[in-house]
Amino acid sequence: MMSEFEIEPLEAITIEPETRGDSRSLFRLFFNHRLLADQLTAAEAHGLVGDILERATLPDRAATIPLESLNASNDE
Repeated sequence: MMSEFEIEPLEAITIEPETRGDSRSLFRLFFNHRLLADQLTAAEAHGLVGDILERATLPDRAATIPLESLNASNDE
């Protein structure tokens, strides 16, 4: 889900229960006041918030390390 989501400047992350007052309720996640996901467990909401914060703080990080940049040789 987040892999296709282009990150924009972070204004707000909001998590709210789908059913207020129900401790067994699933959650909705809003990013910049827009619904990003619903019917989330607490663990799923936690993971998505982590993804958002990671992308907001490290927006230009490479998804993978190019093979050419790896040097596994112990030779000098």
